[in-house]
Order: sequence, then structure tokens, then C-alpha cells
Amino acid sequence: MVDNYQIFLEKLQAFINRYYKISLYRGILLLMLSILVLLLFFSFLEYFGWFSNNVRLFLFLSFLITVFLIFVYFITIPFLRLLGIFKSISHKHAIRLINNSFPALNDLLINIYELHYLSVKITNQDLVRASLNQKIAKVKNFRFEDAVSKKSLKPFIYYILSLLFLYLMVFVFNPNVIKEGTNRIIHFNQHYERDYGFSVLIEPNDLIFERGSSKEIHIYIEGETYPEELFMQIGSKQFLLIRISNNHYTYNFKNVNQEFSFHIVNSYFRSLPFFISVLKIPVLKNLQVYNNYPSYLNATNQFAVDNSNLLIPYGTKLEFKADVEFCDSLFLITEHGKYTFLNNSDFILDYFPAQSQSFKILAKNKETDKIIFDKANIQVISDRYPDISVLTHFDPYQSNLVYFKGIITDDYGFQKLEFNLKSSVKDTTFIIPINKFITSQEFIYAFDFNSFNLNKADYYFTIYDNDVLNSYKSTKSQLFDFNKPNFNELAQASQDKHKTLETLFEKSLLKVDELLRDIKDMKLKMINQNLSDFEKTQFLNSINQKQSEIDQLLDALKQENIEKNTLSNQLFKEQSEIQQKQQQIEDLLNNVLNDDLKKLLEEIKNIQQDLQNQNKLTENLEVNYKEFKKQLDRNLELLKRLEVEQNLEIIREQLLLISENQNTISKQLEQGNLTDSLQKLHLDDLQLIEQLQSITDSTINRNVELDNPLNLEFFQENLDKLNREMNEDFDSITQNRSEKHKKNSKSAKQLAEDLDKLLSKQNEEQQAENAESIRQILENLFYFSFEQESIVEQFSLVSANHTKFSELMARQFNLQNSFAIIRDSLYAVSKRSTQIGASISKKVFTIDNKLITIKDLLNAQNTATARIEQRNILEFSNDLILLLSESLKNIDNAMGGGGSSSNKKKKNKPSKGEPSASELRKSQESVKNQLEKMLNDLKNGKKGGSNSSSEQMAKMLAQQEIFQMMLMQLKQGSTISNEMLNKIDAINKLLEDNKRDFARKQISSQTINRQKQIVTRMLEIEKSQNEREFDEKRISKEAKALDNHYKKIQFEHEQDFINFDNIFNKSKLQLNSYYFKKYQDYLNKLKKSPNEKGN
Repeated sequence: MVDNYQIFLEKLQAFINRYYKISLYRGILLLMLSILVLLLFFSFLEYFGWFSNNVRLFLFLSFLITVFLIFVYFITIPFLRLLGIFKSISHKHAIRLINNSFPALNDLLINIYELHYLSVKITNQDLVRASLNQKIAKVKNFRFEDAVSKKSLKPFIYYILSLLFLYLMVFVFNPNVIKEGTNRIIHFNQHYERDYGFSVLIEPNDLIFERGSSKEIHIYIEGETYPEELFMQIGSKQFLLIRISNNHYTYNFKNVNQEFSFHIVNSYFRSLPFFISVLKIPVLKNLQVYNNYPSYLNATNQFAVDNSNLLIPYGTKLEFKADVEFCDSLFLITEHGKYTFLNNSDFILDYFPAQSQSFKILAKNKETDKIIFDKANIQVISDRYPDISVLTHFDPYQSNLVYFKGIITDDYGFQKLEFNLKSSVKDTTFIIPINKFITSQEFIYAFDFNSFNLNKADYYFTIYDNDVLNSYKSTKSQLFDFNKPNFNELAQASQDKHKTLETLFEKSLLKVDELLRDIKDMKLKMINQNLSDFEKTQFLNSINQKQSEIDQLLDALKQENIEKNTLSNQLFKEQSEIQQKQQQIEDLLNNVLNDDLKKLLEEIKNIQQDLQNQNKLTENLEVNYKEFKKQLDRNLELLKRLEVEQNLEIIREQLLLISENQNTISKQLEQGNLTDSLQKLHLDDLQLIEQLQSITDSTINRNVELDNPLNLEFFQENLDKLNREMNEDFDSITQNRSEKHKKNSKSAKQLAEDLDKLLSKQNEEQQAENAESIRQILENLFYFSFEQESIVEQFSLVSANHTKFSELMARQFNLQNSFAIIRDSLYAVSKRSTQIGASISKKVFTIDNKLITIKDLLNAQNTATARIEQRNILEFSNDLILLLSESLKNIDNAMGGGGSSSNKKKKNKPSKGEPSASELRKSQESVKNQLEKMLNDLKNGKKGGSNSSSEQMAKMLAQQEIFQMMLMQLKQGSTISNEMLNKIDAINKLLEDNKRDFARKQISSQTINRQKQIVTRMLEIEKSQNEREFDEKRISKEAKALDNHYKKIQFEHEQDFINFDNIFNKSKLQLNSYYFKKYQDYLNKLKKSPNEKGN
């Protein structure tokens, strides 16, 4: 049964396939029929109807849509069903179709189909299967395919053939019907006109108007006939055209603002529509230009004031922002290119002009383009190169130290300032701090060439501006060169300074002599004549004027002496003794004008109100100026002596150099090396010894001028001998050449050693003589002090009417003569030794004046005031004893460290004002031992004379005064600790108590205990001092940066110095850029040097 039913299904499927094939054929024929009908129908309609573009478009679309629908529904869908892609008809639907073709079958086929599905559902299938097989057997001989016949296609074929015949007839009689009709439908967007014997032409450009413009258009007629008149129809209105010729018409349109169409018409003719196009011309509503300055300018960005004339610094970004109506594209056009705006809500363009240029703005839209902004300029201000000018100043104290003051200017600011050093060793660059944002400023810089051990170098400054766009433009200053002076140049410069100093001293002495003569003349006039107040005033004014001249000379002396000392320090770096003498002479020069004279000069300025006291003032002036002259004379003598010693030291150093050079020549000749360099070295030595001969001659002449000249006769003879030996021709030596130079080396070295010994010996002898003189002076001072003390005590016991009063006056007057001997002796020593400081001279001068005052007071029997002055003398005498004792100690120390110059070089330079704690401790131990001895003698009943006891007490008191003064110097040391300060204060308290006991001549166990405590504390201080010195030795010497304030001082003597930091940087003025730069230029003019100002 299954096989029978399967055969039944196959026959049904065959029917379904044939059914779709016949449907496909029918669809093809129907498509062909539709195309032929529609094409013929639409062609006839268009050919005779002359439809508009829209109608022809409708016909064309109708044709396409109809054909497309037929193709899809009648061809595509059946074909897809045949292939099984789309669902085909069901078996049930196929059975109905078959039944329609074979009515005899009735419901047999449907019964078979339903019985099959029933057999599947019931349990007892046999009866159903038998019935089903029976029914299938009945239809087994039927061909289901015959239910669908091809005969149904015949009508379609007949219709097609009829249409083809009709097409043939049309093509025979009027083929244009189909050709033109079809062509016009296919080209529905083209306009076609009927032929009236002429056509109307208008130039396309005549139909294009700018919004709001007026224009005359021209209409031309082409063809075989020409119409009599033509009209322009706009909407429902007609306007007569102006006829120019048979084929030429015109019409004038005014203020066209919108688009419209028109026709050219007459009674029988209507042209195609012509369209007036109104162009939307771009209109610039607003233009903004924003100046975006480079960041390094530190300027505030802003909008341009005048867009047609832009003035900007180099590197500025111009941000154009334009509001343009009817614009699609916007362009910036310059002579360098064309740049497109970005079209956002507004048109935006960022533009970097590199140089000055003109520009215009072009706007475009779909219809037109137009220049909407023209005749505009961009003026670019180039960033100038920075400018630098530098002044130099060499330090008077250190010739290798150079100070620089410079001015740097730029239009916008700076990046950095460099100091460039170029030498044969290497090139080095140093960065100098500056304010990068101030466009005109001053800088101060200092450089020490010694820190690089350079003998020769070139140096310059380089300033870089902040123009980052051009990689920081730079400008170099003028090129400077540094040449370190050699020994000979330094020696010659030092000698020149000595001569200058001597000249200044002589001028000062002449001025003082002139003053003294004036004072002497004035005194005589005051005695012999009755001078008026005017004459007295004139005299005082003259004194003031001449003193001003002397002050100027003294200032010049001090400055020249400082510069001379600087040169000497470079010559004698390790000669501590010479440096110490230089410092002492400098101190003497600083104190050459005593306080009394300064006070008198101040009184002169105010004495015009009280000219009655002029006699006394004139007397005091004379005394003080005489003392002033003595001090000047003393300084001149010391300076000459120092010059002699320095010259001899220079000679010694050069002799050692000659010895070394000659030894080098000898060794090279032993090796057989005879070169030009050896000959040059020998010639240099010959030239050097000639210079030494000249220095020796001037030194000997200077030595003769000294009050105590040195013995230099032997030295000049030996130097002459060496000169003769070395002046033998270098090339003429053929035998023993090496030995000859070796002998010269030994001779030069021996001569240097002899000179060293001579200087050491004479220095020791001079020091010994000075020490002996000071000891004798101290003894005389002790006698003077005791005698004055005795006189004071006795004056307090007698009255002016007492018979012993005259005897005491005589003793007092004799004491004045005794002190004159001390004064003259001290002055003689002071001209030989710098150990006698200015304070000693001042004390001597004060005591001498006090003695004169006492004499006047006693003659006037003013004993009360006289006793006060006597006590003052005692005080000054004790001070003088202390100062001389210290000087004697210094001389003794110098003598103890004596020796050759080579040994002196190894000694450390003495500390200035900071005594050794060890020496102070030893002095206090000595005092302790003396006190213990005195106390033991008292306990044992040993009593000396009163004078001996008093003298011993006075010496101990003097010794403690010296100790206290040196202790104060130690306290004022720069590196002393707080612990040491406390200990020194404690020692001072103990010392004051002991001094009080010494003055009262009361020695007790408490005095000794206090002295022991002093020694103990001094031991602690000594230990601290040793530890500090050890720490200082461990600290390496490092170069320190110089303080700017100190560097500025080097330039303060120049009148053109302007404190730019105070005037400009601290100024609170708020100025715009124009006046700001004017202000800077003004300050720079003020700061130029006098030579620059003149230019």
C-alpha cells in the first residue's frame, strides 16, 4: 500500500511541476504583450500630446512599474516555486485543480488522500488499506499532467502577433510616432517644443542675477520666420519686449531679489520657461582678529583694534573669526599662499605670518565667489637681537680678581646670560643669574682667574633672548683678554707704586709745612697787630681748605698703599714678615691723623661765633700739625725701608731663578743638547741680570737715604762680578761649557744666600737694638711713673703757699724734660720699626701735651686741676707701659723665630689680634709663682724696702694689664666659642680682684687661689683653642662666591652708577608697553658711562 500511495504522490508532483512551467510560459507571453501594448499606447499619446516633463515622467514610470510587476508576479514567482525556493501549491490544491480538468473522477482523488491520513491514526489499518489500494487502482491509468494543457497559451500568441502586425503598419506609414514618442518619454527631463518656424534664445549668463541687482537681458530669435511682437509673461502678467531688430529683443529687470520663471509668448507661441537665478552673494557681517602672542613674550592676548592694519610681534598666531552670510568656503589669500577657514558655527582660521604682508579674504558658495575683505596689511615686528655692554674693574686688592658691571637689553626678555672663558687648557662657561622677564637690566659679576690657575685667557659674555621660535638669539660682548703679570712685571709695578707713594708723602709734607708757616705767621700777627674778625675768619678758612687738600692726599696715599700691598702680596706670597710690615704701615697710615687734630678741625668750622678763643686754638693747631708732620715723616721713612727690603727680596728671588736656569743649561750641555731654546734661556738670564743691576742701583740709592742704612757694598761688587761672567758670548764657549754654566749657577745661588744672610743678620741686629731701646725706654717710663706718682702724693699734702710747693713745681718741670727724652727715643725707634703702633704715638703725644698743660696750671697756681691732669698722666703712662711691653714681646718673638728668609717662608702668617692661649697661660703661671714667693717671704719675715716692693707690685700690675688686654683680643676672635667666652668673663672677674690687691699692695692666700683659678681656666681655653686649630686644618679651602653687594661697591666710585634694582624693579608705576620702554631707555641713558654719554 505504501508503494501504491507513493506512486500516487509522484503523479501529483509531476502535475504540480507542469502546472508551474505552463504558468512561467504564460507570464513570459503576458510580459511581451504588455510591453508592446504600453509602448504603442504611450508613444501615440506623447507624439500627439506634447506632454510636459512631469507627464512624460509619469508615463515612463507607469511603463516601468507595470512591466516590473508583471515580471515579478507572473515570471519570477512561478520560477522560484518551480525550483522549490518558494512554497508550491499543496497536494490538496493540486487534487482540486485535477478534478476541475477531469470531472469523471469526482471525489476519488480526495478520498485517496484523506484515507491515507486516516490509516495512520486508527489501529486496525487493514480494511482502510484495502479500500485505499482499490481506489488507487482506479486512477492508476490517468495522466495528471494532462490536466494542464499548453492550449491555454494560444490566445496570448495571437494577441502578440496582432500587435506585431500593427507595429509593422505604423512603421510603414509613420515611423516617427513610435520613434519620437518613445524618445521623448525616455528623455523625460528634456524639453521639446513644437516647430513654429523660429526659436527663442537667451544667453545663460543673462539669466543670473546677484541679489538686489538690476540687469538688461537680451532675447534673440532664430529661424526662418520672425514674429512681429513678443511678450514676457511672468505669472499671469505680460510685458512687451523692446524690439531692437528683427531678431533681437531686450527687457530690463530691476532689483531682483528672488528667483522666478518667465515665458516668451505671443498670440500663437509660448516658449519653454526661462528661469531667473538669483545668486546668494557672500556678505561679511563681522570679522574678529585675535592676537595670540608667543608665550615667551608674557604679553596679554587681545583682539586687534584695526583689522585692516595688523601690527604684531614675530611669532604671533592670528586667530581669524568671520561671520559670513551665504558662504560655503572662506579663504585667506596672501602673496605666500591660500589658506582655508574651518567652517564651524563661524569661519575660523589660525595663521602664523612670518613676515610683513598684505592679505584679502575670498568667500565662495555654490553659485559664486567674491572678495569680501581687501586692502589689508599685516606688519610683523621682528624680534631684535639682545644687546649687551660691559664695564670692567680690576680689584685693587687682588689683581687676578675682575669685576664686571653690564647692561643687557632686549625687546621682550632673556633666556640666560653666560660668562665664557677660553684658554689653551679648556673652554668653560658659567651661567650668571638674571631676571628673565625684565627687558633692560643691570648685572654685576666677578671672576677670580687664580681659581683656574690661568696665565692667559680670553673671556666674553653671551646674552640669549627668550625667542624660542628662533632657538634663542644671542649676542656676544666685546672680547676681553687676561694676561697674568709675571714676576718682573709685578716687581716693576710695585716699584712704580713706591715712587707714587713717596711723591704723595712729599706733597703731604709740603702742605703741612705750608700750614705750619701760616700758623706761625698768624701767631706773630696776633702778637704784634690787632687783627679783625674778618682776617681771623680768612685764616681759619685757609686752614680748612689746605686741610681738605691734605685729606685728599691722605686718601690717595691709603688707596695707593692698598694697591701696592696687593702687588707685594703677589710677589711675596710666603713672606709673612714683609706682609706683616705692610699691614702695620697701612694701620699707621689709617691713624696718621690723630683724634685731637680732627677735633680741632671741627672746632675751626664752628669758631666763627666765638673768635675770642682763636689764640688757644692756633696754639693747639701748631702742636698737632707738628705731630702730624712727624708721623708723616715716620711713615715715609718706614716706607722707604720697606721698599729697600722688598727690592732686596726681589733680587734674591731672581738670583735663585738665574741659578736654576744656569743649572738647567749646564745639564743639557752635559747631554750634548745645544739648542736654540738653551741660547734663548741664557739670553733671558742676561737680560734678567741687567734688570737686577738696575734694581740694585736704585735700591742702593734709596738705602743711602735711610736714617740707618743697610751695608750693601759687598753685594753690589759680587753682582757686578756675576754679570761680567755671564756676559761671555754663549757661542764662543767651546771648552768646559757645562762647567761654566754650573759655576754661574752656584755663584748666583751663593749670592742669593749671602743676601738672605745679610738681611737676616741686619734684621736681627736691628730688632735687638730696638728691643734694647724699648727696654731702656720702659725703665725710664717706670721711673717717670713712680716719680709722677710721688709728686702727686706730695702735692696733695701741701698748699700753694707752702715752702715745699716750689720744690715740687721744679720736680714736675724736670719730669717734663725727662719725658722729652723718652719721646725722642721712641720716635727714633718708631722710624726703624713698625712694632711701635699708632696707639703708642698717640699716648706719647697725649702725655707730652698733658705735661705742658700741668706746667701752665701750676704757674697759675691751679693745683686742683693740675692734680687731675697728673693722675691722667699716671693712667696714660701705665697704658704706655702696657703697649710698649706688648711691642717688646712681639719683637722678642720675632727675634726668637729669626733665621733665613727660607725659614721665614715656612712660618705661618701671624694671626691678626688673636694671641696664643698657651703663652697667656705661661704668663699667669709666672705671676702665680711670683705671688707664692712673695707670700712665703712675708711668712718667713723677709721684708724688702718699700721702694723694691712697690716696684715689684707695679711690674706685676703692668704684666696683668697686658694679660687682660691680650685676653680681650682673644675674646674678640672670629671663631671663639660661647664656652670660651664664659671662661674669659670668669677670668676677667678674678683678674679685677687681683689687680685691686696689687694696687693696695695686699697679697693674701685668696689672691693666690684666684691666680690658680685663672691658670686652670687658661688651661681649658688652651685645650679648646688647640682643638679648634686642629679642626681648621682638616677643612679644605674652597672658593666662595662673592657677595653681589660687595661687587657693587667696586663700581660705586663711578658717577654713572645707578641702582637699577631700587629704581626700576621696585617701581610701582603701571605703564603701557610704549611708555614702559621709554622709561627703560631713560634709565639706560642715565647708566651709561661718561664717555658713552658724550657720544
